[in-house]
Amino acid sequence: MTALLATLLAGPALAQDQPSALPEHAPVEAQAPHASEDGPTWRFRGSLMSAPSFEDSGIFLLGDATLSRRGPNGLRLDARVSPGFLAITSAGVQTSETLTGFLIYDHEYFAVGVGGGVNLGARFDVGLSPVYSQYLRIGPQDRFNFELTNQFAYSIVHDWWDVDSIDASFQIPMSRQTQLVIRGMGGYGVGAGTVGVRVDASGTGEGNAWFTPYIGGAGGFFEGARGWRHDTYVSGPVVGLAFDKTF
Repeated sequence: MTALLATLLAGPALAQDQPSALPEHAPVEAQAPHASEDGPTWRFRGSLMSAPSFEDSGIFLLGDATLSRRGPNGLRLDARVSPGFLAITSAGVQTSETLTGFLIYDHEYFAVGVGGGVNLGARFDVGLSPVYSQYLRIGPQDRFNFELTNQFAYSIVHDWWDVDSIDASFQIPMSRQTQLVIRGMGGYGVGAGTVGVRVDASGTGEGNAWFTPYIGGAGGFFEGARGWRHDTYVSGPVVGLAFDKTF
């Protein structure tokens, strides 16, 4: 009887002396398990395609580049050059590019945003045109998705809005490491259609760097372009490469 009473009285004391399992795990539970995924991230995307010009001998280059910063709240800021082209032919040299800034809400399964900027070059034969832009993505970034960017430029000389560029693409997974990319882009005086295979550089499907070699066709018509001797049409088969990295 005396031994039983001693055991009962010692029980609470022993329980107090035993360390609780909760404090050991509390610091782990307090940590955000996805802090690195939800934190600010940078992303760079760029592409460059080349086509020979058969109408007027020379070469035609078309490309774009985007630098993005995504915050933990899903808001994303983009600085974009698109489309930029350079045509070097027997008729002369022509360049043009559109510089745009975007404010985008970027969810895992969709993204939508608007932006504004300026077109540089002779596309509207005025040298400088304000630009209004729209952006949409439906689907995860690295899985099946549809992506669309519309840009409209205002001609100060002619007092009207016109299409500066339309860039649309479908991304279709073929395996964990590869995706088929079908892309069409065009605008005032220039256009291209391509198909390519987006490949994860790490070979795992979870990497942060992707390459997309592609082929297609491109062309441009420059009517009375400033500095050219005559109206010029350039066209030809396209080979190109796109690069996409998140860091």
